Amino acid sequence: MIKSRLQQLLANLVLFQLGWFACVLGGMSAWLVLPMCFVALHLLWLAEPGEALFLILVAALGGLVDSLWMQAGWMEFPGWSAPWLPGWLLILWLLFATTLKHSLAWLQGRWWLAALLGALGGSSSYYAGALLGAAEFPRSLPTTLMLLALAWAVIFPGLLWLAQQRCLFGDRKA
Repeated sequence: MIKSRLQQLLANLVLFQLGWFACVLGGMSAWLVLPMCFVALHLLWLAEPGEALFLILVAALGGLVDSLWMQAGWMEFPGWSAPWLPGWLLILWLLFATTLKHSLAWLQGRWWLAALLGALGGSSSYYAGALLGAAEFPRSLPTTLMLLALAWAVIFPGLLWLAQQRCLFGDRKA
């Protein structure tokens, strides 16, 4: 069992990054078991009361956002022809949600910094996924990355704000 808070935060960050690679490189394969195990470990060892509902909500919101990108023709997934997102991307959103109350919680209340890091990190994550072959941007790459950066400058602080709303996720003390 992980004992110190620093060890917990580092484990959260490392497991997210390993899970990101498993989702992006593994696609719809048996590799998805790995990030699902990471989510299960998170829920067993690190999660706050009500956090499972939060993870599901973030995955649903993220899936909606990425579905809109896909339906609008800004994002495609090689080998995927269904009108909905591939499951690996929803699992990736679920995994990302595990960081919002833990390894990324230090950004709560630092909204400008969160917006900046969201713009840089969000667009970079999608770009890295595209470079690794998990996604394609059929329209202008600079325009797509700019739009992703603008969207993530809003999405990331919004998700951090949502993570603070304890009364929505089982903790009635807030």
